[in-house]
Amino acid sequence: MSRYYTIYDIERALNFQFRDKWHKTWTGFSVYFDELVIYVQKDSVKLYAQEFSERLESFFGGHFLNQNKQIVLDYNDVTLRVTYEENESDVTKYAIPLFKSSQRFPMDRIENFKGVPVFAFHSYKGGVGRTLSLISAVHAASKINNKSGHIYKILIVDSDIEAPGLTWLASKSAVANAEISFIDALALIHSEEEWRNTIPFVARKIQETSLEMPVDKQFVEHYFLPVYRSDDSIPYQLMDVSVTPSLIVKTVDREWIIGEFLSELGQELNVDAVFVDLRAGISEYSAPLLFDPRVRKIYVSTTSLQSRMGLNVLLKEIYPSNLSQEYSTPDIFVTMVPPNTNVDFYDKIEQDLLADTRILNEQEDENYRLPLTFLDFAQELIHLEGFDMIDDKLGPTPMAKRVAEVVSGWFQDKLDEDVSISTDKSEFLENLYSIAGDMEYGENAMQDKFMVTTSLRNLAKKFRVDVPITVVLGTKGSGKTFIYGQLLRGKTWEHFSTRIDHDVRIDTDTYTYIIPFLIPKNKSNILSHVAVDQLNLSTQFNINIDDILKRILRIQEYQDQESSEARWNAFWKKEILESTGVAVETFKELQEYLEKNDKRVAFIVDGLEDIFQNITTKPEQKIAIRVLMQDIVNELRSYPKGRVGIIIFSRLDIAKNCIEQNWGQFRTQYDAYELKWNRVEALRLVLWLAEKAGLKNTLSNIERATEDALIAALESLWGTRMGKPTSREAQSANWVLAALSDLKARMQPRDLVRFLMEAAQRSMKDSESYSDRYLIPSAIRDSIAPCSNKKIEEIIQEMEFLKEIFEKLKQKPKQARQVPFRLEDYGLDREEARLLEEQGFLLELDDGYYMPEIIRYGLEFSYSKRARTKVLSLLRQANASL
Repeated sequence: MSRYYTIYDIERALNFQFRDKWHKTWTGFSVYFDELVIYVQKDSVKLYAQEFSERLESFFGGHFLNQNKQIVLDYNDVTLRVTYEENESDVTKYAIPLFKSSQRFPMDRIENFKGVPVFAFHSYKGGVGRTLSLISAVHAASKINNKSGHIYKILIVDSDIEAPGLTWLASKSAVANAEISFIDALALIHSEEEWRNTIPFVARKIQETSLEMPVDKQFVEHYFLPVYRSDDSIPYQLMDVSVTPSLIVKTVDREWIIGEFLSELGQELNVDAVFVDLRAGISEYSAPLLFDPRVRKIYVSTTSLQSRMGLNVLLKEIYPSNLSQEYSTPDIFVTMVPPNTNVDFYDKIEQDLLADTRILNEQEDENYRLPLTFLDFAQELIHLEGFDMIDDKLGPTPMAKRVAEVVSGWFQDKLDEDVSISTDKSEFLENLYSIAGDMEYGENAMQDKFMVTTSLRNLAKKFRVDVPITVVLGTKGSGKTFIYGQLLRGKTWEHFSTRIDHDVRIDTDTYTYIIPFLIPKNKSNILSHVAVDQLNLSTQFNINIDDILKRILRIQEYQDQESSEARWNAFWKKEILESTGVAVETFKELQEYLEKNDKRVAFIVDGLEDIFQNITTKPEQKIAIRVLMQDIVNELRSYPKGRVGIIIFSRLDIAKNCIEQNWGQFRTQYDAYELKWNRVEALRLVLWLAEKAGLKNTLSNIERATEDALIAALESLWGTRMGKPTSREAQSANWVLAALSDLKARMQPRDLVRFLMEAAQRSMKDSESYSDRYLIPSAIRDSIAPCSNKKIEEIIQEMEFLKEIFEKLKQKPKQARQVPFRLEDYGLDREEARLLEEQGFLLELDDGYYMPEIIRYGLEFSYSKRARTKVLSLLRQANASL
């Protein structure tokens, strides 16, 4: 039940509680101490008098007396008579950009800015990093250079009339002597009938001083408009603000001139944008720019309850869930995020900030990106006392990097003007499709050059002198078979090592010959690329493909026997020694033989998962693999100046299931050589392949490039964003990597290569036109599903124990499959969930189980509302932990 003590309660109710329920002929109202006047369209009183009374009764219930046309207040039985006043206009005089009267104009009544873009920074409360976020954005803009060498310039406006932090921060710079202020500008445009006449004068005054910001150890010039003039030691303009923003916008036909003035002032100054620091809170000082749909808003909040709840109140007012007009979606910076924040807390923050707003409703489109950017807590930025400190304090922080990603999107339309793709589009796409097709399966790609990853470089450095004795772990599709083939192609370990890193100096005259011991299933064609006869001649061994295939059959037969560790140890030694074709019976004898002939050998092993397919149910298979990886490896390692090496390629989950004791210690031992494909390695692979197809690349060394450099170099491949620069789409690089990652933020090169092949093929067929990129957004999106389908097929073929689990997940009708889900809904048990979690295919949170995009598409699951956003949060957290 509502209480109406005063006329102000009636005014608030009509302005907010009932504003969407006004009668269609009502155009506004005024409340006086004894009367409520409702302004209506001409002749409407005669036609709708009864409807008017019914509408007021629905609003105020028993407080409205229909017979007397009065509203009774709850204090002293005060009454307001209700009268109607007809007018010609159908536009409410209360449709002004203020919180007090936030009725909205139809969008077609608001013309686009004639000048430069305006960005307004706002927060519900002070002390959350709003001003610092603005400075960070200016700093990021200062570092943007398009291909013509243009340096971006910003007009910074401090409009925080009650707490002018930017003005105080600039007090040690040249702009401290500015002779024009924001308060002056408001007074000028309010007093001048033709307000645009004031722009040249204000611009000229601003140009008398400039703000020099240090960026990468050099100064970049920007313009600055302080809140108040520095004529006096005490800012008297703040004590007597004669003209406020709310006063200006109450004038008919001047409701939006503050934003228009700033936009055109920026154009007069020849800057690229105007950044405005607004007054915090639900303040009418800030309302004219907050409600202006043309102004790009950046809201700042911490994770504290007060900050995010207050911001939610504000966002619900500016972006109500039923808002039908096209207000641009804002950016939201969540600052001071504590370290090790878990994904559930990220999700709670998003819900708290965006609940009941149109911003959250928009994400029903699964390609839509929620506009939140989480910024880590940066202790070094607390005591910022001047613009001259910003480069040293902000430059190296993660906050600067994340803000820069957002800011680059704001100016992408200008950057795109200078971006052109040099290679013929059809030719490039055909090349990329062909190269990626050849590379899809590593054993088919036997070219002389390959991309060097960190793990391979570590491997080459470690065994620069000694014969390689190691285990190389990697998830399915991580490139084990490809490296196996490259080792064979190199013929010797030394030749392979120098191809990895030219800086590696081989301190030996004795070469280590690569000997295939086991090969992956159905991959015997990999040996066709190796001159086996030449290898036999060099090593004086007797090696042939048939013997390797027979060896695999013997192992498969032996694994069905009840075998102890000792028997498996003897079995492996016998097979390894017999594979040489030399009459020796122990490793020691083989060592002596190689020493006598001045040879070294390294056996390479791949395909264990093809031979031992039931490790989860047959203990003897676990024993076999454990003995090979630990006992045989350790024995070979025990020989001083050993001449017999072994490199065992193993799928990560196989090794983990077989080495149950001290698994962590075992993995750590080989961690440096594990075939990990994180974001940086994935981007390097994409650029390496694109360069082979003809992409112009200015990076001198892809294998040493940073993530930022790689993302910039790939803009001509897939653009900066997954859509036009003004869209709310994610950055292209982030979108692709998120779509191809598992929930441990790992990617597989096979998926990346396959994605490029699919995207190239679809880009050739699509009519969508983008002049700044080769791969178009629709082709990129449509490529994920076929990649996922093939991945699921391969998982079932290569990991038999997951086949039944996937079949259970697909048992429901497609329309009923949704993420998140409960195990019991699909008849899954905890052990089955654990197997999927080990692969990064599943993760349990409070509301159920989630799966990554690369698996979801293949299993044909859809998202329940907001689930995709949570998956992106999971990936963000996983990336942060790498």
